[in-house]
Amino acid sequence: EPEEIEFDQWWAEFLAEAEGRSDPSLVIEALCSYIAGLPHEKRRAFERCLVGLVPVQRAGATLALAALERGALLETYEAVVSLAGRSLGTRNELREGVLRVLARAGLPQGEALLEQYLLHDPIGPHWSAVPWSLWPQATLLFCRAWSRYFTEKSPETWGGTAVVQAFLKEPQAVRLLRTALQAENAVAWAQLQRELLQAAAAPWLAQAERNALLSELSA
Repeated sequence: EPEEIEFDQWWAEFLAEAEGRSDPSLVIEALCSYIAGLPHEKRRAFERCLVGLVPVQRAGATLALAALERGALLETYEAVVSLAGRSLGTRNELREGVLRVLARAGLPQGEALLEQYLLHDPIGPHWSAVPWSLWPQATLLFCRAWSRYFTEKSPETWGGTAVVQAFLKEPQAVRLLRTALQAENAVAWAQLQRELLQAAAAPWLAQAERNALLSELSA
């Protein structure tokens, strides 16, 4: 189709420009800005083309999913649901990217797929990238997922990593997880609490953020 040929050219040029940027988040922001500026019909066609990059593992597919996670049309989200049940080859990050889009979309038909992945499937190396896409719109599954993670994985796996750092600026997430994890596995909470207290000394954390975090940890 003409629009797909036009997209292919646009995408190749966009990726070529993106190679010159060292910060991937700026590339994603540029893509999101472009999408938001399109008229509805063109946006629908453009987002359909972005979704089409994923099953064939085209260059920039993970970038496309990151942009769609930040916002997309309802019909685009519905198209992503069908992707989640397909084999996406050996690139595991594509599956996680699809699940993050579904987590952000909050579609009822995506709930079972997310629950299966977060609560039942083996916890793989990219697992921790998915739960935060549930925050703050799906706090129950968010807490169930992290309760499972901190119960099954030892501090040797996650201590001092970005897994812990992600909670430092989210005291409300710490509060809800504390309640869930204390009820399910008090030992796991004590381990996480200890790691968070250590991480709270990070110099890049603002004092107000540190105080909010320590308030939750001492409750």
